[in-house]
Amino acid sequence: IDFQSNIAGNPLCTIRNNTFYAFDPGTTAACIKCSASGIDQPGLALIEHNTFMGCDNYIDMNPSGFKNSVIRYNTFHAATADENFDNTGGTDCQVYGNAMGGVYTNAGGYVAGSGDDWSGNMSEAVGTESAHGWTYTVPAAG
Repeated sequence: IDFQSNIAGNPLCTIRNNTFYAFDPGTTAACIKCSASGIDQPGLALIEHNTFMGCDNYIDMNPSGFKNSVIRYNTFHAATADENFDNTGGTDCQVYGNAMGGVYTNAGGYVAGSGDDWSGNMSEAVGTESAHGWTYTVPAAG
């Protein structure tokens, strides 16, 4: 699913109740992306109740990112993905209630946008970004 429309990122889109599996033709394959740069960010998106597994990249919005959007109640299996959820370029999103497999860091494939709130996700307890498996801040740079 590509959020670009060559003029702006498509706003007000909902992606709900899907299973994304085997998007793997190479390191650029992504289940959800915005392939155009230099356009307005996709805004007010709702991404919920999806399962991502066995793909090269799950949600790779770099460089546009989502703005003022909600990403909740998704499951990210970390077995093979390079980018689990990269919101580089995004702003002011609420990311909560997700099961985030793998390491909850930028290097682990999780990258927040500016002003994002990523508290309340389930993840491995790593560093100071989570306590007892619950995140309370954006992923660490390491």
